[in-house]
Amino acid sequence: MTYFRHRNFDQYANPSDIIVWRYFKLSTLESMLKYRTLRFNKITEWKDAREGHVEPYTIETLSKQLELINCEQHIVDALNKFRDQAKHKVFGCCWCVNEHENNLMWDTYGRSENKNVGVAVKTTLDKLYASITDENNIYSGNIIYEKFPFTPKYGNIYIDCVVKDIQYQDEREHRLFFIGDESDTVENITYKDIKIDTSQLLNEIYINPESNDEDYKSVFDTIKESDSNLHFTLNRSSILNKPRPYSTS
Repeated sequence: MTYFRHRNFDQYANPSDIIVWRYFKLSTLESMLKYRTLRFNKITEWKDAREGHVEPYTIETLSKQLELINCEQHIVDALNKFRDQAKHKVFGCCWCVNEHENNLMWDTYGRSENKNVGVAVKTTLDKLYASITDENNIYSGNIIYEKFPFTPKYGNIYIDCVVKDIQYQDEREHRLFFIGDESDTVENITYKDIKIDTSQLLNEIYINPESNDEDYKSVFDTIKESDSNLHFTLNRSSILNKPRPYSTS
């Protein structure tokens, strides 16, 4: 199975019109080219401790909603427990919705540890979806930004996995995610590598604003050595471009 649209997650009506970016280290790009996979990390491993977390307020509110329809208490308890445990088997991959580069995303995700070069992939949602070749069901949804605690709804126990604190709304995130099984809930499983068609995804690549000519050549050569048949353009970030001088001519 490849990418699968789910009715319970917010989607864009015309994915071909939506430009998305993903910023990461050069080593991540090398891995994508070598193994033809896209890494999905378990959401409980992310820095934001609220990712997938079910607040006590959420449990209390949902319990009251279920009581109003005379749902038996043991069912209420089971549903709330299942919802709280859902985060331990959800793996996600985040993309930034934007027509242009985002300097904050470069600063946060597009820097390498040992050398000053990071990369970003620019594509559209339809190409991103088409690039997924994995046999597992891959879902997606626009992130819902809420002020915590927020009033939840039943309908899909995984809805908490696409809700973030409103403080992160500048990221404009669209998330791909994979829902594992009980074997994935163990602590030592922190990621899943999802199969992709790199020729569909890696067509427009950018290098970070501080990169120089040597960095550009290094990244270009790395890509060609990893996949000589890949058709791509490698662009320099324009964020630090100097303004043009004023001229009356």
